[in-house]
Amino acid sequence: MRSAETAERWKDLRKSTRREFSVVELSYSGIPGLEAGVLRIESPISAICGLNGVSKTTLLRALRASLDWESVKAEKFIEARLRQAQLSLTVNYRGERRRANLDIRNGIYNSEIPPDANFLHIDAPDQAVKFQTFFGSNTSTLDDLIEPGAMRALDDASRSLVNYICKKDYSTVSIGEIILADAEPIIFCRVIENDHHYDSITMSLGEISLFNIFWKVSQAPKGSLIIIEEPESFIAPSSQAALMDYLVSISVGRKLSLIVASHSPTIVSPLHSNEVSFFARMPGGAALVAADQFDRMRHLVGLQYPRKRVIFVEDRAARAFVKLLISKLDYKLSLEVYVSSVGGEAHIKNLLQTISADTNDIYFVGLFDGDMRGAIEIDNPRWPIRFLPGNNSIEAQFRSVICGNVEAGAQALKIRDDELSLILASLEGADDHDWFEDLGKRLGWTYDQVMMRLFDVWFQVPENAAACRELVEDLKAG
Repeated sequence: MRSAETAERWKDLRKSTRREFSVVELSYSGIPGLEAGVLRIESPISAICGLNGVSKTTLLRALRASLDWESVKAEKFIEARLRQAQLSLTVNYRGERRRANLDIRNGIYNSEIPPDANFLHIDAPDQAVKFQTFFGSNTSTLDDLIEPGAMRALDDASRSLVNYICKKDYSTVSIGEIILADAEPIIFCRVIENDHHYDSITMSLGEISLFNIFWKVSQAPKGSLIIIEEPESFIAPSSQAALMDYLVSISVGRKLSLIVASHSPTIVSPLHSNEVSFFARMPGGAALVAADQFDRMRHLVGLQYPRKRVIFVEDRAARAFVKLLISKLDYKLSLEVYVSSVGGEAHIKNLLQTISADTNDIYFVGLFDGDMRGAIEIDNPRWPIRFLPGNNSIEAQFRSVICGNVEAGAQALKIRDDELSLILASLEGADDHDWFEDLGKRLGWTYDQVMMRLFDVWFQVPENAAACRELVEDLKAG
């Protein structure tokens, strides 16, 4: 798959979201360790994401139980995790809303979903391990278990897809299914790569898993709903990204609806906010995280935003201050910005004049202290010039606010009023920079701790908060 082709498929996925069979929402309650809630699905490919132990697998099993109760009700997992569950599922099926209600505790199940609606569940890590174990235990009898004609050689287009996903250079690929009584089919493969012949018996778990997902998804009837658990298991990040490209492509081409559970940054990173449902551990158990926390959750699970802006500031205080105000007002912007302390206004001016304006993907800003407003003159700067709020240094502004309102300062610093007054008296006569650092020493706090406390007091002044919001909007606009 070429990069231009995959980019177009991602665009197509978001242009045409209608599918023959898709989940609208699942309402759930009575699941131990999982707060009651409603999971809504808005895209042909959706991910349930979060760190370990936030009930991603449990939720997918609940979804599966609602879709196909008769085939899963005897499974041990149901008894262990879902025996008290009450579930209400709404799907779109051929343009109509259909519902299924499952009260496991009271043994009640009713469904409007037609039995011929095509649904597939792939537990990627579990199946890969089971397959590898099976191959190891039946090495000498595999040829007898494979029925004549069961192995199918992939055509060039399919083989090219497999090579793209597996990051291999197979010259031939054959895939078949070993059918066993009362068990899921075992996917078996034979390949040739660089004149080396081998099969599933000696394949890695990653290869086994990728072939399993590829084959089952490719064979699913058009318009199917497919649930995949942890497709990233055992496979390298490059193959994870390629697998997502494949799933998007086949979703578009065969109108499949896919839901995956994952904690892989590579799997989740290309998805938009309406395509991911994040779960996190809360005081009452795991819970669905509000949509407005999307950027924080991406960061929590290890997804890094590319740094798109570099802000040059004069000193350490300005750097800590700018990072605080951006994080407070625009968390996503804080992940995209790198704030660099360059050691004074002269260095900022030099950088703004020397860094090429043709730099791709990175945007630079010179952000001077407020006391430099009206004093900065740069001939033909190549990048924008901005100023921090106020008309003097950050330390001077903090000093003015604290000395002018000892009560509020003492509350923020979590000490008594008289104690703060004594500390302030001992610092009289110090310049603003020394005043700030010595205040931290008197309190026994780190530089960043003092900055955070004093920032909170300073930000409570309405005109300061307004100036910060204006600055952040200006930085976002470039």
